[in-house]
Amino acid sequence: MKINGWFDWKKSWSLFTVLLLYVPAFFWWSLWSGGTVLQWWRGLEGKISTSTFFEWEEFIALHSHSNEWPGRVGFYLIIVVSVVFILLNVVKIIKTETRMLLVPLLFTLFVLFFSICLCQSKEKQNRKSCQRNLSDFQKAYVRYQKKYGYYPDELLSDNFPADEALRYELNENCKRFGNYLYPGAGQKKSNERFIVIEDAPRTHAGDLRHRLWSDGTIDSYYPWKTEGGLE
Repeated sequence: MKINGWFDWKKSWSLFTVLLLYVPAFFWWSLWSGGTVLQWWRGLEGKISTSTFFEWEEFIALHSHSNEWPGRVGFYLIIVVSVVFILLNVVKIIKTETRMLLVPLLFTLFVLFFSICLCQSKEKQNRKSCQRNLSDFQKAYVRYQKKYGYYPDELLSDNFPADEALRYELNENCKRFGNYLYPGAGQKKSNERFIVIEDAPRTHAGDLRHRLWSDGTIDSYYPWKTEGGLE
């Protein structure tokens, strides 16, 4: 294949078509992985229904990462288009240079493979860390109650130091104790279980809230979906 064949529109129109797709593909990828889509959506709070806003906020936050499929759809489109052009050339429906189309195809596969990392979106990491935080609180509370017989009056006190409870206190959402509601303050255990700690409103995307119950159970719920918990 001669080099000037690459710049001949009549012979290389399929290649130019695929190359043009890289502009929106990289742009869309950067919007998702950089959090721009999430920031834009959060600006719509109060302008649309609560359920619609929170459902989509949660979806966008969970997928705002270079690993996630919504941001990579442009690259998937490039692969599909390249394969379609190659197949059409094989069955003699169109005339194009198959070797040219293999270049963007292989490059796209290279980008997708080497952009994969073991990390996750911030929202996924925050949710896991908050559950671990509550688990750590529960372990510390068991020791505290054996000694005092009730939950501490404050979430943390001189008798209940931070380093004993939170391994993940540097987590973005959970590092400030203001992000927790503490209805179990000063209460004693009883046969009827009650909420000890709960995520404060809007700690997590979709207004998901984790709860620690007095029986040691940790669960989560959405106030706008179900009744219960704290407002």
